[in-house]
Amino acid sequence: MAAINDFITNLNEEARLGKYLDLVYPTIDSLSDFEIERKSDKKSQNAGIDLQLTRKNRYEVIFVDEKAQLFYINKSLSTFTFEISYIYKKRFWSSWKKGWFFDEKKRTNTYFLITCIQGNDREEFTGFRLIRVNRKLLQDYLAQHELTEKKIFIYEKKFRSNEELYKGEQPIAEIPRSFGTFHCSFHLKERPINLKISLQALIDNRLGVELVPCTMKKY
Repeated sequence: MAAINDFITNLNEEARLGKYLDLVYPTIDSLSDFEIERKSDKKSQNAGIDLQLTRKNRYEVIFVDEKAQLFYINKSLSTFTFEISYIYKKRFWSSWKKGWFFDEKKRTNTYFLITCIQGNDREEFTGFRLIRVNRKLLQDYLAQHELTEKKIFIYEKKFRSNEELYKGEQPIAEIPRSFGTFHCSFHLKERPINLKISLQALIDNRLGVELVPCTMKKY
């Protein structure tokens, strides 16, 4: 029952954050050329589409998946995790699933990384940092550094073959630690394996653009 309650709580928080973001997006200068439509139907959600951005005066559509660090309210993290794989569990069975970053069923071409989320004592959202990341650019950048999808899943298979040995943060030979690492959270129910990437590295390598800066004092 606790797991179901946690799931419902997470969905409620995401919906509440979504309403707040919908008020802020129209005020962001770099989004002023777009019509912004929130997509909440099941088909869009399964396809990794939270927002559809349509450029005004010419046909260009961007499918956005919002990724928010809702478990870290009033905290500023320097990294963001990109899901590689997880274990989907039911009561009597479980199955391996490809994470959203390489899931070919996702139509996402842009991620909105929502971090540095701020709130007050009335449980109202008051601020956030927003970084726009091009999904294909990031995947191509990793491949250019010999970290292809195939190579990543070779790592993934090795990690799952010995979860006790490879739990926690794992270095990646192909890229510097300052850019990113693997992170194996085998203590969690879904036992996810993620790519943990520096937000500043995304910006410095022109894979991400900061649309809204963090306004927290300690940043």
